[in-house]
Amino acid sequence: MVYGDDVLGVFIMALMSEEEAILAEAVSGISRVAEAIGSLSARDRLRAFEAAERSYRKTAQDLGYTEEQASGWAASLTVLLRSEVAALLEARLAELDNVA
Repeated sequence: MVYGDDVLGVFIMALMSEEEAILAEAVSGISRVAEAIGSLSARDRLRAFEAAERSYRKTAQDLGYTEEQASGWAASLTVLLRSEVAALLEARLAELDNVA
């Protein structure tokens, strides 16, 4: 049986169109992408952010959004992604400070 947040998630997904569900999945995957990017070197992180933004834009365009809409959505997700990576890196530095 499904309880709590799982019930809400199933209900919300049932109300969404396929396009909205795909976009929602991209948003929910930001934490996983942030973990992966956070493990990279600074130079590689920059390229990974650019690749993620291109991927977000392409996904939105493939779903029929205009270039302007897709670019705005991708830029917003990339801001969230960068923020999450920054928070992860700060937390790792704080852990190192606590060990020292």
